[in-house]
Amino acid sequence: DEDNDDVLLLIGHSMGCRTTVRMALAQPPNRTCWVVLVAPALGLAKNQGQRQRRKRKERRTRVSTFLSNHVVRPPVRYFLKRLVGRTKFWKRGLQLVWGNPLLVSDSDALRFQWPSIGEGWEDGLLDFTSTQIQDEFSEESDLELVQQLLERSTTTSNTRVVVMCGTKDPVITESMLEKNLLQHFPTLQDTAIRLEECGHDPFEENVDLFCNELDQVLNKWREEGQEEVEGSV
Repeated sequence: DEDNDDVLLLIGHSMGCRTTVRMALAQPPNRTCWVVLVAPALGLAKNQGQRQRRKRKERRTRVSTFLSNHVVRPPVRYFLKRLVGRTKFWKRGLQLVWGNPLLVSDSDALRFQWPSIGEGWEDGLLDFTSTQIQDEFSEESDLELVQQLLERSTTTSNTRVVVMCGTKDPVITESMLEKNLLQHFPTLQDTAIRLEECGHDPFEENVDLFCNELDQVLNKWREEGQEEVEGSV
């Protein structure tokens, strides 16, 4: 809705950050859109040329659609359905990605286990993985999408972008984040928020720290928006 004055806050995490960026770019230029990218898994794929990506995508689509739906998906879904219903599966998974594995409790695992049983998360995991793989062969790379978003943020004050990451993230390490994303965009590098002692899921590991840092960013953007409005009057 181009006439909507409400602030749209988009928070993406890990591989989902690509979808978050695309959602932001799909908004009308006059829509106030604030984008928070948490432990973004962006820039990991090699930056191929558009023509090469298009050809690879066309070849892959024909073959992978059949294999995925009729060969790979059924057995993988069978095993996933049994895995996601186990507390041990989620507890071990969280321990692998948290900054401090000792902080993972049974209740943390249960918060993932019970919804996964009732809502069929095995299908969601498969659909998400399939979408991310297909996106790797899209005509626009991660960095091209981020570039478009940052260009919008420089031409209009309606769009704001910030990166948040844990200093002990074993999945998207600080060095990976620096090499694959931040070094390409100085504005993101200068404003990136590093959450001490947190891993890949800072919003789960230290809720208070994450929310406090996020509040500071949002309050800053609110103040800047008010100053711009007052300055234009």
